[in-house]
Amino acid sequence: MNLMTVEAQVEQSKGGRSGEEKTNVKGVIPFDFPNAPEPKIEVNLTGKLIALAAKAAKAQAAEQGQELTELLDMVKGIYVRGYNSSTANLDPMLRHYENKLKKDKWEVIAKVKEENETVQVSMLLDQDIVRGLFVMIANKDETILVNIFGNIDFEKLGKLLGSLKGLNLPSLED
Repeated sequence: MNLMTVEAQVEQSKGGRSGEEKTNVKGVIPFDFPNAPEPKIEVNLTGKLIALAAKAAKAQAAEQGQELTELLDMVKGIYVRGYNSSTANLDPMLRHYENKLKKDKWEVIAKVKEENETVQVSMLLDQDIVRGLFVMIANKDETILVNIFGNIDFEKLGKLLGSLKGLNLPSLED
């Protein structure tokens, strides 16, 4: 897969670069590895854009129910970075984020290691609320980091995901 640069700038910190992560928000892991290579994919969806998507979903709610709107109301931001692994050794960067997650008491909820690929999913829980999800996908060609944060009610999320089946969303199996 060819990596392409994608940037959806929503909020800009004063004096900061576009899409700078909110570092004082529970569930946010800043992409702050020193001397990181330039990402080939950069997506920053926060505040205003997610609220706009929720508003659009509410407009369609009469037809499709409240499921998507409720899900968007729980998510406060999504940050994604994608790097070309074939031109740089990104193992030190992955260790950096693993250490940050461990220090901040994130739980590894899934880790899959195959021949040339590793996937790790970590979650930050605050009682019954998921404050953040951090996903690392690494193989010989690319490394993808995803940070989703908000006030996600785990029980409600399960119910919502179950009810999304009725929306006729495309399946990965198709």
